[in-house]
This record gives sequence, C-alpha cells and structure tokens, in this order.
Amino acid sequence: MSVRLASSLLLGFLALSTVGCGASSVTPTVNAPIGSDEQLKKDLQVIAEHGTGESALEPIVMGVQALDPATPRKADLEKAKARLLKSPTAEKRKEVAREMIEMLDSPKAS
Repeated sequence: MSVRLASSLLLGFLALSTVGCGASSVTPTVNAPIGSDEQLKKDLQVIAEHGTGESALEPIVMGVQALDPATPRKADLEKAKARLLKSPTAEKRKEVAREMIEMLDSPKAS
C-alpha cells in the first residue's frame, strides 16, 4: 500500500509541477458590447457562413435593437432584420445576413 501511495503522490506532484509548462493556450475571444457594429457583424457572419437557425437569430435581434438610434442605416437594418427572421431557408438567411453586413460596412444611406 505504501508503494501505491508513493506512486500516487509522485504522479500528483508531477501533474502539479507541469501545470503551465505546456504549449500556450488560446485566450478566449472577448465579445464586443451588444449594440456595437463589431459584435453585430460577428453575429451576422455566423449566419452568413452557416445559415444557422433560431438560436443564432436572437443575438441579431438584440444587436439591432441595441444599436444607437443615430447609427447610419438603422432603419434599413431593422427592415433587413425583419426579413432575416422571416427567411424560410438557410440560404435565404445567409443572403440577408450578407446584405446586413454590407449595410454595416458602408453606412451611407442608399
């Protein structure tokens, strides 16, 4: 039993002594504040790439609602958000999300 205890202690010591000695870990991405153009673009990019469903739409709804009222093209983004929510297919969601990203990238009124 003392051999088992000694080997357990040795393994525990080795495990503790090697913590932090491995390869560097990736720092988690920090989200931009809700309502910022940057965060809205990130959320839209997920939909533009994958056409994901309902769970991915919630951040878009919150992001558009939280935009500063003075944001250029906010009215256009609100209309596009409504189209995004009504989109019946993943391909249509991708298309509308790309349009919204373009609106954010070129904020001049059309």
